[in-house]
Formats: sequence, C-alpha cells, structure tokens
Amino acid sequence: MATCTDTFQFNSEEMFKLLQRCLPDDLTRTQNLIEACDDILFAWNSQDNHLLTLNWRAARSKGGSVKFQTLIPSASLPFTVNRIAPSVDGNFVAVSGNRGVALLELPRRWGTNGLYRGDGKENIICRIHILDDRLFTNNTHLEVLQVKWHPGSPTGSHLIVLLSDNSLRVYHEDILKHVWRVGPMPRMGVSNGSTLPSLSDLGDTAVDFDIAPPRVSPLVPLGDGTASESSILSVSSQMRQKVEWPIVILRGNGNIYTLCAGLNTKKPKLQGPLTITPPNSDNYGHSSCSVLIIPSLPPCVVISESIGRIHHALLLEVDEEEAGQDAFDLVDLSIALSPSEWRLQVLETVELELGLPQNAESKSHFCPIQLRRDLATESRYFAYHNTGVHAIFLEFLKQLHDFAEAPDEECAEPCVANVSRAEYILCTKALNVSQVNPVLGFTLLQSPAGLAVLLGSGQVVSLNLITDPNVLIDLSRETKQRSAQSGDAVSPQKKYFADSIESRIVAILKAGLSQPLLKLNKSAEPTPQELLELLMHATQTLREQYFPRHEKCRQELKKRVEILQVLHRQQLEEIQELRMEKKRIRDNAENLAGKYEDMYERQQSLFRRAQEVARLVTLLAPSTLADEKEFAQQVEQISVATKQLAKQLEAAKGKMNKNQQQIEVWEKQNDEKKLTLPPKREEVLKKILGDMKSEINNQVMEIKQLNRMLDM
Repeated sequence: MATCTDTFQFNSEEMFKLLQRCLPDDLTRTQNLIEACDDILFAWNSQDNHLLTLNWRAARSKGGSVKFQTLIPSASLPFTVNRIAPSVDGNFVAVSGNRGVALLELPRRWGTNGLYRGDGKENIICRIHILDDRLFTNNTHLEVLQVKWHPGSPTGSHLIVLLSDNSLRVYHEDILKHVWRVGPMPRMGVSNGSTLPSLSDLGDTAVDFDIAPPRVSPLVPLGDGTASESSILSVSSQMRQKVEWPIVILRGNGNIYTLCAGLNTKKPKLQGPLTITPPNSDNYGHSSCSVLIIPSLPPCVVISESIGRIHHALLLEVDEEEAGQDAFDLVDLSIALSPSEWRLQVLETVELELGLPQNAESKSHFCPIQLRRDLATESRYFAYHNTGVHAIFLEFLKQLHDFAEAPDEECAEPCVANVSRAEYILCTKALNVSQVNPVLGFTLLQSPAGLAVLLGSGQVVSLNLITDPNVLIDLSRETKQRSAQSGDAVSPQKKYFADSIESRIVAILKAGLSQPLLKLNKSAEPTPQELLELLMHATQTLREQYFPRHEKCRQELKKRVEILQVLHRQQLEEIQELRMEKKRIRDNAENLAGKYEDMYERQQSLFRRAQEVARLVTLLAPSTLADEKEFAQQVEQISVATKQLAKQLEAAKGKMNKNQQQIEVWEKQNDEKKLTLPPKREEVLKKILGDMKSEINNQVMEIKQLNRMLDM
C-alpha cells in the first residue's frame, strides 16, 4: 500500500529491502548512492560493492512482478563509494569516493520490461575501469571532490573529475585526455606525523564546479595565429569558430573562477576571480560548499554555504574595458590568470532551516549542502543535506524570461523584485538531538515526476512533484489580466469577487515557513524530555503559524457569507420588483394590443372609403375631346392594319421559302439529268456532223471566191 511518504511504493521493493541491510558504515554525512536515468533506478550496495538496478516504471505498472538486477564489477574497488552518476545515454555509471573514481560499463537492454540482457538475469558481471589508480596510491592526501559528465560529449562518455589539488581531469571512458589547472597546488604541512594540506589553504581549494551553457568563440586561426602580410589572405581562409563550455569553479572562500574550454582544449584560460556585486564584507561566505548553474537567460549561479545560506546570482558578461580593470587574486600568482569576461550580480540570499530548532535562540545545524537542478523546469532546484531536503523556487526567472521575450521598443530594466521561497520538504533532525539521519541518496524521477530519497535509517521517501510550478502562477496572472481588460471601470463588488474563495483561502493558508515531513533516526529512542520538547515545538508552530491563519480563513468565510446573504436579500427584492415591473409591462402590452386592433380596423375602413371615392371620381370625370377620340381611333386603325400587314408579310415569307425550296429541288433534279446515246448512234452523228462541217467549209470558201470576183 502506498503511504503519504512513499507514493511510488519503493519500500516494498526487494531491492530497497536489500539496500536497508547493506547501508554504508559512515552514516554521518550526505552521500548520493541512488540515481535515476530514464526508467532505470540505480542503487549502490555498500557492503558487497554491487550496483543494483530496477526498472521502476515497469515495477510500478506491473505490481512488483519485475525483479531487480545486480551488476557485479569485474574487479574489486580500492576505495569506498559515496557517489554514483549514470551517463545521459545510459552506457556508463561513474562510481566515486574520496579516494578514487571508476567507470562501470552497462550491458545492453531489450525485452518487454527493458531489462539488461533481456533475459532478466539476476547477477551480471560488468567490466569496470578504475581511473588513475596509481595517482591516488602515490598521493595519500589527494581526494575526489566532484564528478560530472560533460553535457557536450558527442559520445556521452567524457567525465570531468575535480581533485583536491586544484585540478580538473577530463577522461574519455578510461583514457585521460586533459589535466586543467584551476588553482595553485596546496602547500603541504605536517600534523601528527601525517602529511595533510595546511588549514590556511583550505579556502584556496576548489570545492565544486558546474558547467554553464556553451558559447561560440570568435574566429580564431587553425594554427598558431601568426601570419605575415603576404599570407594574410591564406590564413583568413583557415579561420574557424570554436564551441567553448564555461566551467564555473567555486572555492571554499567564496571566490568564483571560470575556465572556458572545449573537449579538445589542451590549455584553457583560467579567468577570475569574478567580480561579485553588490560587494559584501565576507565575500558571500567563507564556508561555500557547492555551486549550481541554471541555464536561464542570463545563466543563474546558485552558491550554497554549509551554514544554510544560498546565494542567487546572475552570470553577466562584461565589456572589454571592465574586464581589463578586474583585479587578480594575489594568492594565484603561481598560475596564469586572464581577465574575467563575466561578473556576478547577486540578487538575493535565502536562509535554509537546517532541522527543527528548539527555540528561536537555538543554533542552526552546520553541514555541507548539495544542490540538484530540476530538469523539468528552470524555476526550481533542490538542496539536500544531513538534515533533509529543501525545494527552492526561483520567482525572478519568470520576469527575466518575459524581459528577454519582450520587443526591443518595450525593453526596460527588468524588475526582479519577487523573492524566492524555500520549502522544507523532508526534515531528518529535530531539536538538539545529536544523532542525525543524513540523506544517503537523492534523485528525481520523470514521467511521472517525483523524487526519491534514501535516508541513513534505510527508509525511502518518494513523493510526487508538480512538473512546472509556474503554471499555477501564470493562470492566476492571466485571470487578473483578463479581469482588468474586461472593463476600465470595475465596481468594488466585482473587485472583491474577482478571485475565487479557493484562491483566497490558499493565499491565506500559505505558510511563512514550511512544515516538513519528519523522518528521524530510530536507532536510539529519544528521551521523554526530547519528546516533550518536540511536542511543544509542534504545538507552538501550530499555535503561531497555523491557528491564526485558520482563524483568518474563518473570518474571511464569515465575511463572504455575510456579503452573500446581503446580496441574496437584495437579489430577492430586485426579483420582486422585476416581477411587478413585468406585470405592469404585460398590462401595458395588452392595452397597446387592443388599441392596435382598433386602429387597424379604422385604417382598413378608411382605405375602402378612399378606393370608392377614387372610383366615383373617375366615373364623374368630363368626356374626352373629339380630337383625342379621333386620334385614338386612328391609332387603333393603324394598329389593326399593322397587325394585318404583319400577318400578310408572314404568309409571303412562307410562300417565298416554299418556292425557294421548290427551285432548289428542281435545280438539283436538272443537275442530276444526263443525255446518253448508244455508241452506234453517237458514231453516226459524229460522221454526219463531220460531213456537215466539211460542206460548210466548202461553201464558205466558195462565198469568199465569189466576193473576190465581185470586187474585181
């Protein structure tokens, strides 16, 4: 059965039951022994040095029928693991401790449940690569401070390791690619016969780093950048742009440095320390422990201190003149520093409540705070530590986003007056109890969104999360904007009822401090005095924080009820008046309908009388003149004659058409007639005609002779 503190039912899984029996020996500091990558949940078995995996989505949907798998490293680890980090593509898991780092190769997945090797084998031996084993063997003081996968790796297998000697080591799988110096080598001292870093150098050592969004550097030559005048044209054709990832490095004294480097950069430039504004006397903390970059626009830098303070700052670019005026840290004279291209603008400082104090004068707990970014939304991140888990909501990022999306003509300085808030989700330390229940693992789940926390007592806390908390804020803002745009003049009553009673109650009950889930270490029973103090603290919190708000809610509800009752009485009176007005209007309508019928009848009578008068006037009109009558008779005769002529013309046209058709028939028949003679007759006629022709010719000749004789 799912409980309010275990909505994903992880405590009932066999993997976590085994994990409760195999917790690490050191239960005094925060670790990270569980992680999630897509639908696979990883957990480290500290007693057997095995990696446990579970497809938590399939296990949740199929009710526990999906079993967990155990990945056994092929070689034993020479260090104690306190942190695991799976790669984004799910091919490797980086396991690290204070004295070493190793890469565990993951087998392939297939099948219906997405298990490793598809067959669901319980134990799988996996190849492991121990990174720089001799380096830690030869340097007993060297420690691993942070391990992160590079987000710009094309293969997803580039790992960056921060060591206590102020160096970043970049690995491509098990191959060391680069060693980047981020500070001076710590000076060594002798204490109790052992070689340890001097306490004066602790503030000069990098304690954490994070990677900011990439940028494209200006055009640089492919070679060394030198060229003569005759070869400028050829060199310009070999220019290229380089993608750089700014690595933000935090030191224990609160100073921030940046290292702009790509995956192939051999000697990147170390810039810093960054100018932090507004200035602070303690440089925003001498107990800094972790840094987080939120990829907003501009990027937001989160710096945490072990005393429970968290600073929110914006990473802003500076001009070249401002960069040249930055002062260098005198401690870093042993390494090459470049002017910083950025500066930090601190917006606010958030105080976290580390445990439930006994009273207002009680000192807060002191422990390192680890930060985790929420990949689902930029406006939220999480902080986990020895005393529990906090969720911090960045209210100003929404305003920065609106400022960046606004048109140029509307650009003005953004207002970031909204104060961020921190909610204490899980508390593992109450009052001044010496025993703590640290967080041994913290991870975020996706689809559905949630979080899972492994405590030092072996308990697992899993809670659902809202994917984007800004959605509720945006909806309320849009409602207010629509109500403001609906009309210029709004009555006080509409203003009062613009917000629903639910939103007003939620706004009133929104506590100034959060009341977290309490999960204490049950290894030792608290004393009756401690239980009484815890009860008194809870009672005082309820009396001071919750009861007044509920009383205010009661008054608000009472006020709303009284107003609604007055409005109800007014509406009843208005309804009665409307009914009387309706009756009066109905009576008037009936009277008007009767009058209309009378007027309509009178109108019809007058119309009939007017028609009769017009007829009588026409009959009694004087006779027409004789000329007009004669002209009318002529017109009538012409009309009759015209009609007769038209008929005769039509008859003549018909006869003409008929004659024409007959002529065409006759012509056609004459064309078809042909005189034909028998061949013998034809020959006789030809002979007769020939004889007649010859006789005619003879006669003509005789006549011509006679004419000549007469002329003589």
